[in-house]
Amino acid sequence: MNVFYGRSSTGRNELSLDLQLNEVEAKFGKMDKVYFDNISGVAPIEKREALLEMLETIKKGDTIFIYSLSRIARETLTALVIEKEIVRTGAKIESVKEDFGASAEQKMLRTILAAVAEYELSLISGRVKAAKAIARKKGNYCGGRREYGYDVVEGKLVENAKEQETLKLMKSWYSSGD
Repeated sequence: MNVFYGRSSTGRNELSLDLQLNEVEAKFGKMDKVYFDNISGVAPIEKREALLEMLETIKKGDTIFIYSLSRIARETLTALVIEKEIVRTGAKIESVKEDFGASAEQKMLRTILAAVAEYELSLISGRVKAAKAIARKKGNYCGGRREYGYDVVEGKLVENAKEQETLKLMKSWYSSGD
């Protein structure tokens, strides 16, 4: 059976399910089964429902098709563990971007590529943190949980008077050692 596995960190990601699946089917043909997780590549395996379901259902002779190794995971060890689990079942992996042959050189290259994917994630994370810091300095809300002491009004952080008073009180306690 031809099985596709894809992963994207967000629904708006440039490596969306459609793009990944289209590239895989253009290179390898129609897929019989499609699994897709919309979750970070560093999320623990137990939180990746589609991946777990795929690993439970694949069997000897199946081929798992992926767009790239970075879609399996963004951490080297996790990517290699998942690959090993797939091979243990007797299935094999094919990728649009990488060669999944069994030679020592191909295995080494996959390990290096998994490390590069992890490095790339670190770079992306650093750029996102820097961009959010700049946006925060401009008073823009950057998503997630709002900072205590502020409300979100039309995409901007606006001081919440009551919470600001609480913060001032907490700072005075800290300064006085109480």
